Amino acid sequence: MKNKMKWIGIGIFAICASILVSSTFAEAALEEPAIHEGDYWNHDVAGGYGEWTYQGTSHDEVVGETTITIEGESYYVWESTMHMEYAGEDFTTLYEGTWYVRESDYAAVKSIAYTNTTYPGGTSSSFSETIYQPIQPDMEYPTDVGDTWEIHRNNTVTDDTGIHIVPEDIYYECTGTEDVTTDVGTFSCYMIKSRNNSTDTSNYTVSYYSNEVGGSFVKMVMYTNSVPTTTLMLTSYEYTRENGDGSVPGFEMVIFMSAIAAVLLVLWAKKYKR
Repeated sequence: MKNKMKWIGIGIFAICASILVSSTFAEAALEEPAIHEGDYWNHDVAGGYGEWTYQGTSHDEVVGETTITIEGESYYVWESTMHMEYAGEDFTTLYEGTWYVRESDYAAVKSIAYTNTTYPGGTSSSFSETIYQPIQPDMEYPTDVGDTWEIHRNNTVTDDTGIHIVPEDIYYECTGTEDVTTDVGTFSCYMIKSRNNSTDTSNYTVSYYSNEVGGSFVKMVMYTNSVPTTTLMLTSYEYTRENGDGSVPGFEMVIFMSAIAAVLLVLWAKKYKR
């Protein structure tokens, strides 16, 4: 009986160690994604304010790697595109965007955007190119609940009216975690709240990011005067998740703790065999 109990104890230890490793360390923070060419994310778009409503779809895709030169300096970047189309009762808007983000840290280097809206009586269109100055990542990894950070830039924007220096100040906070259920499953998400004014608390965006989904969000909700006005929800995606060496980002700790659990289990077993 004594021998049986000690092996039951060893078994319980092994189970508890496995649970500890998988639940506590596997998703202990929002990790930096490891994007690859061909990764994509599709979302449904729905929104409105008062009686004005609209809905549509968006498609984000990593096109590939390239090099761009800005003011004589070259940057190795990922090129990503976004195609969004949404419509209301009397209008249709088409948005096409291209982003160039630095490979080393996913910091925005440059973006290009085209917008075309069709409505009764005509159309309107716009173009803008943004050079981000200084170049700095919008997300800080690893990110955990309670983390805060800020972005302050003076971007050079070229649009239909000329060239402008446009200040950009964004304040971020990881406000919590939440399970989000979509058409493609339920994801454990970190909620990232962002706003463009340090004192305005009524206009902001909450984005829900998951380590499983990677470089894009599972859900995004935009608030105007504290009222949700636009929601994007994941409908399908392709995300490789693995680094170039085949490992999963952020899971080195899982491997490390698994090794410790295995060593302790062996030592415990040897102790009882003496």
